[in-house]
Amino acid sequence: MKSLFNFLFILLALSCNSEVEEKSYPASDTEANNSINLPPVSSYFPEDKTQVLVVGVFHFNYPGLDEYKTSEEDQVDVLKEPKRSEMTALVEYIQRFKPNKIAIEANPCWNATEKLREYKAGEHRDKRDERYQLAMRIAANMNLDTLYEVNAYSLRSELGKTDSLTLKKLTSGMS
Repeated sequence: MKSLFNFLFILLALSCNSEVEEKSYPASDTEANNSINLPPVSSYFPEDKTQVLVVGVFHFNYPGLDEYKTSEEDQVDVLKEPKRSEMTALVEYIQRFKPNKIAIEANPCWNATEKLREYKAGEHRDKRDERYQLAMRIAANMNLDTLYEVNAYSLRSELGKTDSLTLKKLTSGMS
């Protein structure tokens, strides 16, 4: 639940605009004449804004999890030319952003950081999986030592364990 709170707090922090008009509010209705002036919201956030690059791709190994199902004759192989060179160009392009953290779509039990260590040792290079072909290549090239797993299923599972009533309210009416 702590990681969920941190994630939501970060999202809130990233979505705030410091140019919003700042107002102060009375502490209570009875103290309307003796208002407490609160510091502006922007004072809680640093001047430098965090930059985030979001990259979305299809599942390179076609496990059938994408909304759109690619027919077999239209599937591409990212390990063979010309797609292999295109992957390299994409990796180089993303690296120009100079990422210092990388989050991938995976459940925590996937152990992304352990797989990154294995990747750096030469394993998993032949996997048709976007996590290896993009995220791990970039992480290895940028000398990062951690990959962060994020997944809506993980969030739902964690919230279900810690606050099932809130989860039920949030997901009511969803299929």
